[in-house]
Amino acid sequence: MGDEKPLERASGALFRSAVDAGADPHYNACVGENTGSAENAPLYADGFEKATEVLLVSLGLAPPSGARSTWARGRIEDLLVYPICYCARHHIELAIKHMLALAWNAFRLRSPNDRKGISKPEIGTKHSIKLYWKMLDEICKATDERLKVLAGALEPYIQDFESVDSTGQVFRYATDSDDGEQHLQALDHIDLAHFAQGYAELSKILEDLRYALMTVKIEAACGSFAGPSGRETLRKVADELPNISTWGDGTFNDTKARIRAKFSLSSNALSSAIERIKSSRHLSHIVGKEIPIKNLDRGVFEMLHLAYSGDHASTASLSEAECSSLYAVLQVAFPDVMPEEFDSYLIPRPDTEEAAHQYDQERDPKYLARKFAKSPDRIVASLQALGQPTLLADFTDVYADHIAHLEKLRVDQASGFDDLLDELVGD
Repeated sequence: MGDEKPLERASGALFRSAVDAGADPHYNACVGENTGSAENAPLYADGFEKATEVLLVSLGLAPPSGARSTWARGRIEDLLVYPICYCARHHIELAIKHMLALAWNAFRLRSPNDRKGISKPEIGTKHSIKLYWKMLDEICKATDERLKVLAGALEPYIQDFESVDSTGQVFRYATDSDDGEQHLQALDHIDLAHFAQGYAELSKILEDLRYALMTVKIEAACGSFAGPSGRETLRKVADELPNISTWGDGTFNDTKARIRAKFSLSSNALSSAIERIKSSRHLSHIVGKEIPIKNLDRGVFEMLHLAYSGDHASTASLSEAECSSLYAVLQVAFPDVMPEEFDSYLIPRPDTEEAAHQYDQERDPKYLARKFAKSPDRIVASLQALGQPTLLADFTDVYADHIAHLEKLRVDQASGFDDLLDELVGD
């Protein structure tokens, strides 16, 4: 990354004086040379002491016997400002360092043959959040547009924190360890209400970025990319394509030209995207090509349905391969599992005893029968996501009784809630 100029002070994404902003002065902590104290070190020590007390009380613990009457009490914003800001900064540093490894893995999966001049990030002993954010931002920009946007959104918060504390020591100690200079001389107040708002926004971005990094990594590992086209683009391209049966007529070239222009794709990039769409189960059905799931058909659903009713013969007749396919459908029903991950659940039985036991439990016919019967709506959603209209029709027919029962429960619950509201309004 090389040596870079310090970031300039931001426009107060985190640090702002309540006096200047006209906010509630009760949350306005005095810092730096505005503490009224000849030495700030005792304030730092008292602040971390109070933070410990407040955290213990937050767990529901009563003040210990012998504790002072001021235990976790009093107007202590001038003390808590130090542990609050220190913990927030440490969270940011740890989160970014953790995401650097995720970002690098996602980048290498997306660009296995081209590092684009980017070196693997080295996590050293430095505590500059600017340094690590710059690394993260560079990798995210080279990996995926979604990551680029989220990493960029961190900048004003990183910039503001870096301008106040570039070392991670400012809210930890009252003075600089090298020259003994007092910290926070450029600030006289910190509006903790404003800080809380900015910190909440920052934490949300960090959370969204971490989730996006994991999503991109999974997408890349599952082959959800085709050239520069990511998962979302592939879906949009599939929606623009006509039925595969018409691709041989004279209008398909015009269609491809329109799609290339709309999504700024080269001819090779579009060809790569189309091939990925044709070979991907969850996308191919959009263009009229259904890729069946092996070892799964109406007969399997019928045996599973009977197994839930206690038919031991049906339970025993389900093969390991059929149970694995059923288990994979069940997993795709979870919101954090993508349909591209389906085949990753079709693994052979592990050799180790513990892993084999877990494998058998997950694919136990009785367990699967119970899950399919209790949550038919989730199975419907899974089969839709997997692009399986034939299996979907078979399942809804075989499990019509369970689907109807679930719908009745929902109607009854809604009616009961409406009755409760009517009673409350009537009172």
